[in-house]
Amino acid sequence: MTQCLKADVVYNLPRGYFDNFLLKVNGKYDGTNQALDKDAFKDCGLNPSRTMVLGYDVNHPGCQDISNESLVAVVASLDSNFSKFSSRLCRQPRVGVELVSNLEDHIEKFLLIYKEK
Repeated sequence: MTQCLKADVVYNLPRGYFDNFLLKVNGKYDGTNQALDKDAFKDCGLNPSRTMVLGYDVNHPGCQDISNESLVAVVASLDSNFSKFSSRLCRQPRVGVELVSNLEDHIEKFLLIYKEK
């Protein structure tokens, strides 16, 4: 595992710099930096141990860009605290809408990863 520090700030650390550094190290060692309150799920009828949260964003090239592809990022939670996640990044033909053309493939991969954990 590696985590870099900027040499010029080591002797004069900005507020929160070292805290942020430790959060990154903890995350890389599979630690938990935050967790949702499980009682919050009681009201909506969800079981956190059987729930996966998914999110995605599609980034389209601008008018001046020569690319004809959009960039898609998809993330999924992997634990009942919703603090571990997996992500996937792919390109898709520029269609100008916020839809992921192969979302089912991403979800299938995430479910396999979720099952392994």
